[in-house]
Amino acid sequence: MSKHDITNILRKVLESVGMPDSYYSIGEYKEGAVCIEQNEKGYVVYDAERAKRNEEKEYKLFGVAAYDVISRIAMTKKDEKYLQKEVFDEIMKEALKEVFELNNIPIFYSFEGYVEEAICMEKDGKNILYTVEKEETNIM
Repeated sequence: MSKHDITNILRKVLESVGMPDSYYSIGEYKEGAVCIEQNEKGYVVYDAERAKRNEEKEYKLFGVAAYDVISRIAMTKKDEKYLQKEVFDEIMKEALKEVFELNNIPIFYSFEGYVEEAICMEKDGKNILYTVEKEETNIM
């Protein structure tokens, strides 16, 4: 999973819930926004105000940095927990895809719901369900 792809996970989740893009910036300084940028040590998160980086924090892991961004822009604790879970779910999907592809694992899988004869991951309310559909054998 490239660093570019992983930052798009945060963008995708924030866009999917209608978070105004004026609230956040991914990859660059934007006045009045919560910003996340990649640096040589990992990621940095800060509030951009008056041409300054306020409350700047550095993180080695993207997931932790993304949680900080969400904490800073979420309106309620409920929204914060929901968005953090969505980002985690998307990161896990991408990590699983990468493992399957890098190891040339000939497995059929679906991350968007149930599919016959495949490893499936689907949401059921607040939970994620994992299903493995096995080939049935009939013994007479």
